[in-house]
Amino acid sequence: MKKSISKTKFENMSDLVGAMKDPRNGVELKERKQLLKTFPNCFVGSDAVNWILQNLPIRDRDDAVNLGNKLLQSHYVRCVSGDPKKGFRDGEVFYIFETAENVEKYKTELEDNRNPENSMSDMQPPPESVALDDFEILQTIGKGGFGKVVKVAKKDTKKVYAMKIMNKTKISGQRQLQCLIAERNIMLNDNPFLMHLHYSFQTDDKLYFVMDYIPGGDLAYHLEVKGRFNEKEAKFISAEIVLALEHLHSCGIIYRDLKLENILLDGQGHICLTDFGLSKELDSYGATTKTVCGTPTYLAPEVLLGQPYGNLIDWWSLGVVLYELFTGMNPFDARDFDAVLNNILHSAVIIPEYVPSSAKDLIEKLLQRNPQKRLCSGPTGSAEIQGHDFYTGIEWPKIMVKANKPPYIPKQGDNFDPKLEDEGIEPPEGKGNGKIDLGNFTYVDKSILEKI
Repeated sequence: MKKSISKTKFENMSDLVGAMKDPRNGVELKERKQLLKTFPNCFVGSDAVNWILQNLPIRDRDDAVNLGNKLLQSHYVRCVSGDPKKGFRDGEVFYIFETAENVEKYKTELEDNRNPENSMSDMQPPPESVALDDFEILQTIGKGGFGKVVKVAKKDTKKVYAMKIMNKTKISGQRQLQCLIAERNIMLNDNPFLMHLHYSFQTDDKLYFVMDYIPGGDLAYHLEVKGRFNEKEAKFISAEIVLALEHLHSCGIIYRDLKLENILLDGQGHICLTDFGLSKELDSYGATTKTVCGTPTYLAPEVLLGQPYGNLIDWWSLGVVLYELFTGMNPFDARDFDAVLNNILHSAVIIPEYVPSSAKDLIEKLLQRNPQKRLCSGPTGSAEIQGHDFYTGIEWPKIMVKANKPPYIPKQGDNFDPKLEDEGIEPPEGKGNGKIDLGNFTYVDKSILEKI
């Protein structure tokens, strides 16, 4: 049974705290001892950070700590060990949830003192809609056949986002319209390795997605600069990709466009998959589709042959990405499409000797032309890849909550192609007439995260 792409987005602190206190799915509460003191019904700061990352559309542990600080400042939680003046801490520091009476008492004191500085509940609610005039355009950071991506800052909060601008003339049929809506819906996810949507809106001739700003740039950029990645780096990066794909697949979604350009790195070195314009949401678990789409050098054989396919095509693409990380080259690249097609369907994949044996074995099993023999095709699915020798030493639960420091960290600042600096923001034209109005396209994230 497939899962929903996202969980509840909490619109106020009390709802969030209620979920965190849930005895079945909340933060673990138990009696804890430190030195000579015993603290009943406590939770550990790092456990709360893990829970936040697993249940909210939070990008990294620092953002989760910021949310923890708001819980402290609003008196929803209280520190009972360590120095409370140091704020919420991602470590072995004990906290308890305050009683409802104490929370209400604090809110009353704030109101009496007219000092709402630290209160989440007193902050202005998000607007019902946004428009282009609400953002300051900073620079172009990406472009493709369907649109352009620009770095923007919201004028009232100064918060930086990435804005994807698309021309309505690019939508010339029902299939493209469905892909657009699917892309919007997929970005309403709560996975830390997938792009998140904050706002969407439209004008008479354009469509806009306002998303996370990921400053580290894409893997294509880094591979061009770096040449190739070492084993430790490739293992870490690909492990996070595995968890991102697992989440999509568990929701019945085939990504269909895994490639270096769509794998972003944040400032700390964690990955973020973006661009879900080609993704397909299947009607039921195990269902297939036959549409031929994607980037040619990453296409699985069954796609090229017009055969029904499922999410195993994404594991093939991961094999291509792994090959590129280790070698700096695409195994199927050629001068024209026919040659690429021939390479994918017939040519032997030659893996250089310097690639570690466990990585070579993994790549070969992912680039198995028969999808029924491909890694992850068995009854345990993606557990096959997690259990592969290449990932020996990987602690998957820690990877999921970003508890490990990435071995490759992008340089500070923006990591984008400098040639884009002089690009305008006007997206490419299409062949449609552009006369569409998506009545339900507008989206404003009203979760508490937009208030931080």
